[in-house]
Amino acid sequence: MLSHYSTNNQHIKVITSTNTPRVGEYMIFHIRSNYYIEKFSYLIISKGIVLLTGDQDMNDFVSTMAIVLSAEMAPVATIVVWHVGKHGDVEVDSLTFPVNGISRNKFKVFVNNKKARTGHKVEVAIYGEPGSYVGLSGIDRAFYTMQAGNELTYAKVMSKMSTFDEDTNGTHHLTWFSHEGNPDELVYFPSSTFGK
Repeated sequence: MLSHYSTNNQHIKVITSTNTPRVGEYMIFHIRSNYYIEKFSYLIISKGIVLLTGDQDMNDFVSTMAIVLSAEMAPVATIVVWHVGKHGDVEVDSLTFPVNGISRNKFKVFVNNKKARTGHKVEVAIYGEPGSYVGLSGIDRAFYTMQAGNELTYAKVMSKMSTFDEDTNGTHHLTWFSHEGNPDELVYFPSSTFGK
């Protein structure tokens, strides 16, 4: 446990064992304390809106709970857990985590560049869930490999979407940039908020 400050050396900590949180899937949270707690409270917020609240029983200083991630939690959400002691002291911890709200549906894309015998036309067929939104962007490969900055990639979309949330320390992330024309790769890591 990494503690920030407690007058009586009592701490509560929330962590996750979910590596890639996605909308529609469960996220597993583990709550630990170094003192006896009968139950604790929690809430999940995203974009400044409280989305979920509740109480959970604590068993042997550790409790595990699973929360279904909703589209409203994307791209970044924060869980806050707290316990109010019998003397009114409050122990709090929070965890900011990414939620992948992109590519919730599985698609199959078929490209047929032989439909027109001249080779000047290309047919693109996309198969997926009815009612899904699909966006296509086309650019000549020679221009795409230049990395001019106007390419639409998963990493750029997620980075821009993460700016929609309230100003917190957010999640840690790492971006790999390709100089060979491949899309950028982006990885997020859950993080505790500042102890202020």
